[in-house]
Amino acid sequence: MNVSEVKTLYRSYVQENDERWHDSWVATAMKNAYNQFRGVVMETSPFYYVTRATLTVTGNTYDLSSGAVSVLGSSPTNTKMSRLVSLWKSSAGKLQNRLKQGTTPDDSLSGNHSDFWLEGDTIRFAYDPPTGEYTLVYVPQSTVDWDVGTYIDDLDEYHELIALYAAERYMIRDGMLRNIQRVRADMEDRLADHLVTMMGDAGRTITNVP
Repeated sequence: MNVSEVKTLYRSYVQENDERWHDSWVATAMKNAYNQFRGVVMETSPFYYVTRATLTVTGNTYDLSSGAVSVLGSSPTNTKMSRLVSLWKSSAGKLQNRLKQGTTPDDSLSGNHSDFWLEGDTIRFAYDPPTGEYTLVYVPQSTVDWDVGTYIDDLDEYHELIALYAAERYMIRDGMLRNIQRVRADMEDRLADHLVTMMGDAGRTITNVP
């Protein structure tokens, strides 16, 4: 399903078929519902949406909002980051050593030394010197244009879930909510089965490396 088809399906669920009906609100509802859809996908297949960015580090910190390659801030050079997955020492784009992330240089939660931690928009390295090439593996924010876009992602046959999620929010005060939830739960089960089959063992745990 594409953007227009999901929006039409959503309107049919909430029985608002007038194309002029709150177009901007519908786009916002779709955006929020798609974020929920992506979250469900990543529960089963954590690396489905991940992408990479190559960073050149010249000091003990790297600002992800203002560095030569940025994934945060108001005008990032790459698709904006939603969640950091891992950071690797790399060479010519090839992953070499995965760095251990902590909350501080000596992560009090684990009792083990960490290689880096994220402080606001800044990566801070716990060792010296950290200079060289690094590869940031992260989940990007969605770039789907819910106003005039067409393509969503390659899980076409499960995009009905997006309309269902949005309808749930709309119908929370309506007696039809239970029916929507039943359909949604069934489709989530089928999506999870599909992702496990498609990704194999790599789709089952976040500890696997893309």
